[in-house]
Amino acid sequence: MNPHDPSPPPWWKPTKPNGERRAHWWDYRSRAIYMLTLGKSDPFPRFCEITKDSICKKPTPLVTLTPVGSTIARAIDIYMTKFPSISILKSRIMPDHIHLLVFVFATGLHGEFATFATESGRLFISP
Repeated sequence: MNPHDPSPPPWWKPTKPNGERRAHWWDYRSRAIYMLTLGKSDPFPRFCEITKDSICKKPTPLVTLTPVGSTIARAIDIYMTKFPSISILKSRIMPDHIHLLVFVFATGLHGEFATFATESGRLFISP
């Protein structure tokens, strides 16, 4: 891949909210680490507020979870018991979306991972 080439990489697609952002060359049943980003629905309140931390000398953001964000943070840990072959390595709650770094540590779990991704969206995001 040429870093000076302005064309997008072969896997890039414009954002479409239809669930078709998939790398067709990748087997999603593979043991791997996946990054999921779950956006909130418009009627939902913000998950957190980000402000400047006035105590730190460096401009450090201060994240304050809203009640909805606090509920989501607790639910992430509880929710994982439903999927014993999937582990959330990291999670970040942003004002209007959530990032999850998910480790699928067994092969052949396409159905379980797809169910996890779909149900996570419904549980954490949809009204």
